[in-house]
Amino acid sequence: MNRRPGDSVSGRSTARPGETVPFSSVIQLRPPHAHLTVSGELDILSSRSVRREVAGALADGTTDFTVDATDVTFVDAAGLGAFVHLRNAAMARRGQLRFVGASASFVSVCGMAGLHRAFGFEPQTPAHTLS
Repeated sequence: MNRRPGDSVSGRSTARPGETVPFSSVIQLRPPHAHLTVSGELDILSSRSVRREVAGALADGTTDFTVDATDVTFVDAAGLGAFVHLRNAAMARRGQLRFVGASASFVSVCGMAGLHRAFGFEPQTPAHTLS
């Protein structure tokens, strides 16, 4: 796994010590497809916005979702839960969730939570097996 300065195992990254990265999410709807771009810190508070956007997309008949999480700097259990909910809802409608980009810290946290396969990420190679 490649880490950038400021990244940690928990996935939190700051621009400067003590300064957090604000969260943003944008959803582009073209039912039955939606593309969600998220950036910054995805936590218990910001995941509510993701859940609201997803609920609206599902209500509009969206079944297939792509997500770009390239600029996610932190994710907690609530943030992961929002994507688990999205995946389950899409699959219940015979759709899918596919990540088209994800930060190293996001992928790392997904791996620790056992979600790497559910989200389509390859399992991480343990550092001690690297040559």
